[in-house]
Amino acid sequence: QSSPHHSKLIPLCPPRCADDGQPYQTWKPAIDLVNEHVGAAAAELTASFGARRFELLDCNAPFAAPDAGVRPELMPDMLHPNAKGLRLLAECYRGAVAPDPDRGR
Repeated sequence: QSSPHHSKLIPLCPPRCADDGQPYQTWKPAIDLVNEHVGAAAAELTASFGARRFELLDCNAPFAAPDAGVRPELMPDMLHPNAKGLRLLAECYRGAVAPDPDRGR
């Protein structure tokens, strides 16, 4: 029975829905959009501060699946890395911050 103090809630798409209002079947479109914006921002920062002061670190390769998605054994929810995926990210980061004998020349 309806009451003047209650209203019917309309169904809403969960957060992060596709343009058609349906939940994503894959996170790939959202990830691609974020990566596109990050790449554009990185290009602006590189232009402003120079490549020696700013560099975009690409750690995507270990996570990319042949079908253009992500490897589920590294990202079971297709978005967040698990322990093995985090180790791969750490290796990527470590390689980027390791002393480079050619840097500063």
